[in-house]
Amino acid sequence: MAQVQTMTSGKVCAVHLNLSPSRNFGMRQRVKAPSGGAVCCRGKWNVKRTTAPSVPPRGALAAAAEGNTVAELSAADASISGGGGLRAVVLGAGPTGLAAAHALRSYFDEVVLVEREALDETALEGLSGHEASQRAQRRGVSQYRMPHGLLVGGLKAASEIFGGDFAAKHQAAGAVPINYVADMKTHWGGVAANHQRIPGTEEVNGLTSTRSLLELVIRREALADRGGSDGRAPLTFVKHYVKGLLFEDGNRTVTGVRLTDGTELRSDLLVDATGPSTIVPKALEEAGLGAVPVERVLSDTTYCGCIMEAPPGYQHTQAVTYVEAESPTHPYMGFFWQIEGGMYQVALGGPKSDPPPGDAEGMVTYARKLRSPAISERLQGMRPAAPVQRRQAIQNVWRHFEKVEMPEGLVVAGDASCEFNPIFGQGITVGLLGAAALKGAVAGRLGAVPRGDKKARRAALAGLSQDFQKQLSGILVFPWAMSTTNDLTTKRPEEVQATPPSFFEKLNTAYFYQLRSVSMTNTPIRLRMTRVMHLIAPPTELYHPSLLAGAFVYWIKSLFRGGNLQPAEPTTATQRLSATGQASDTL
Repeated sequence: MAQVQTMTSGKVCAVHLNLSPSRNFGMRQRVKAPSGGAVCCRGKWNVKRTTAPSVPPRGALAAAAEGNTVAELSAADASISGGGGLRAVVLGAGPTGLAAAHALRSYFDEVVLVEREALDETALEGLSGHEASQRAQRRGVSQYRMPHGLLVGGLKAASEIFGGDFAAKHQAAGAVPINYVADMKTHWGGVAANHQRIPGTEEVNGLTSTRSLLELVIRREALADRGGSDGRAPLTFVKHYVKGLLFEDGNRTVTGVRLTDGTELRSDLLVDATGPSTIVPKALEEAGLGAVPVERVLSDTTYCGCIMEAPPGYQHTQAVTYVEAESPTHPYMGFFWQIEGGMYQVALGGPKSDPPPGDAEGMVTYARKLRSPAISERLQGMRPAAPVQRRQAIQNVWRHFEKVEMPEGLVVAGDASCEFNPIFGQGITVGLLGAAALKGAVAGRLGAVPRGDKKARRAALAGLSQDFQKQLSGILVFPWAMSTTNDLTTKRPEEVQATPPSFFEKLNTAYFYQLRSVSMTNTPIRLRMTRVMHLIAPPTELYHPSLLAGAFVYWIKSLFRGGNLQPAEPTTATQRLSATGQASDTL
């Protein structure tokens, strides 16, 4: 049964539907509204003036059933559009969109979140963190069973946006604490890293969990107190699909979006966080603003992932086991870590010519192709808690919005701007860093302008679109370089169609190979590299004198030790298991 809620005192600001947990997709509903309220009949809203409580009631997240629409807020919301207020509209309720919506509530007078899927949490009450997170998954996200890491930089950005206790709330929900130096058991180049905690390693403390749990914690933080009783702007949720952008001023300004039913939703700032399905590039080109340059690097790697249950008596560990792929000669990789509920996630990757399997038993056999047996040993006796998920057609895509003349009133963030090969876990982190950057950019423009002066507040937003996209491109440079370099170096030379590398690029590649090698046994160097990879230190730290010296010394020693500081492991895990007689095909 649906319940209509009005959001602010005076005129109608928004109308929400609270749905029961059942999914009535495609159904037309007739809903009786409170006295003087609104009536929904056959998918259309007739909005009347009404009086709402000064403090809106709290409750489960409101969501409209598929087929219903909200009122045309640009016309109905006189309290905002005619009362000196500003509205921000955010497209997409993934981590980036939720973070952006939450951040903008401190500076706008209303924030509207548009998402194509319902975000109903009424069915989650009383469930454990893992159970709730699995039921809260959005249907449009296909890789929930694949490992998703929130880098330390992303955790810091989340704390900046949602408050300093975000990490504590994530851990309370079930996330597992980890140190990304001491607890990261990396296997590469025939060496198994086994670092200890030293002064400074606390800087890279983090948490591991499923993507669904992380997203659920972010969602609950973003949607807490949506009515604005805490002094921030009210947050309105709209379940719908977006058809196009609204332009004015000779297509130099975006003033909102048009939904698929023709409804026009007006905005003073539109944030596109819809992901790879973004309609913005096409809309800009059709508006005569030029084509958005797109940079694309395909990956040769395919992945499979699964959530595993440990057998009775299993020796639990919070350590992450990571077997890295090494150039074309050893193209297989694996990842294994603990998640909420005492369970584990495993992911295996390999070339398209020899992709990982889609079943749990096949994963054990495939894991033996890794150069180290560490993951195949961890899988012994485990049982799948969910079907194996495969992901193919991996690519890196950077839509360079900073290189076009962005219209005022529009910014693009998250995967809508840049997609990464998931191997480095950068996607969610970069999205949160972008949301934090947007918060800072808006605060710098609106923070000192009186809220009642709408003309001055609108004028203060001038130039935000172009400035933000340039700032975001600066954030993207290093994650993009790290992801694409990895994909290019794991290809065979004949598979790479690019301009020949310069002498400097060859020298840089050789340096990083030595640096990566020495970091396997040198904890201070490993810590510096981890800080950079987790986006809490600038890339220039990779050229710190201690790292340059360490790489040079390692190179000199490698000339006398065959390239390794310790004997190499057998070429594959199969050889190691065969030698020890511990092979097993069972999960």
